[in-house]
Amino acid sequence: MHRIAVGLALWLILWLGGHGGLAHADTATVAHDCAPRITRIQAAQADVQDADHPPQHGWQNVTLPDNWARRWPGYDGTVWYRIDWALAPAVACQDAPPIALAIDAIIIAGAVYSNQDLLWRDLHLSEPLSRSWSTSRSWLLPPSTLHRGRSDTSDTNTIWVRVVGIAALSPGLGVVRLGSPADMEQALESRIWQVRTAFQINLTITAVLGLLALGAWVAQRQQSLFGWYALVSLCWLLFGSNLLLTQAWPFPSTLATARANHVAFIAYV
Repeated sequence: MHRIAVGLALWLILWLGGHGGLAHADTATVAHDCAPRITRIQAAQADVQDADHPPQHGWQNVTLPDNWARRWPGYDGTVWYRIDWALAPAVACQDAPPIALAIDAIIIAGAVYSNQDLLWRDLHLSEPLSRSWSTSRSWLLPPSTLHRGRSDTSDTNTIWVRVVGIAALSPGLGVVRLGSPADMEQALESRIWQVRTAFQINLTITAVLGLLALGAWVAQRQQSLFGWYALVSLCWLLFGSNLLLTQAWPFPSTLATARANHVAFIAYV
C-alpha cells in the first residue's frame, strides 16, 4: 500500500508539472503573438496656423532615432511624428499583458498622445522650451483607448508625438518602443543609467574633488595648481549640468542655454 501511495503521488506531481509547463508555454505563446508591432513611422512639419494638431499633408516615412535637420535643414518649429502599430485580434489576446510605451528622448520638448488621448506633455512648448532631450520616459497605455480589432474600429493604433525643436540643436525623436511594462521599465533603466545617472556620478565626484582643491588653495595660496584645478572643476560642472537640466532657466531661450554651455566648455578647455 505504501508503494502504491508513493507511486500515485509521484504520478500526480509529474502530471501537474507537465500541465503547468504546458500552461506556461501557452502563456508565453499568447504573450508573443499579442506583442504590439510597429507598422509605420512618419513625420511631417506642423501647419503654421495649427501646430497643436497633426497636419493633414506632408507625411514622410522616417526611421528612429530621427534628426529632422538632415531632412529639413534650417527648420525651427514643430514636427509631428506618427507611429502606427497593431495588435492581434481581441479574441486571441484576452489574456495578453498590458502594453507600455517608452521613448528614449524628445529633442527638445514635446507631447505624447495614444490615439486621441494625451499621455504627457512638457511644461513649456514655447520659448524658453523645456528640455527632454536627455530624459527617457515610459507610460502604460490605457486599455480602454486601444483598438483591438473591434467591429466598429480598425485594429491599428497610433502614437502621436509632437516635437518642438531648433535646427541648430539636432531636433527630432529618439527610439520608440512598445511592449510589456516590465520590458519597457528594463529598457528605461538602462537608458537612464547611460544618459543621466553616469553623468550625475561624474559631476558629484568632480564637485567633491573641486571643493577639496579649493580648500587646499585657500589654505595655501602659493599652491596655484589647486586653484586651477578648482576652476577647471567648476567649468566642467557648468558644462556637464547642461545634460541634466530639464528647463532652460535661468536663460531666456534654448539657444541662449546652448551658447552658455559652449562658453563653459571653452573655458574648461
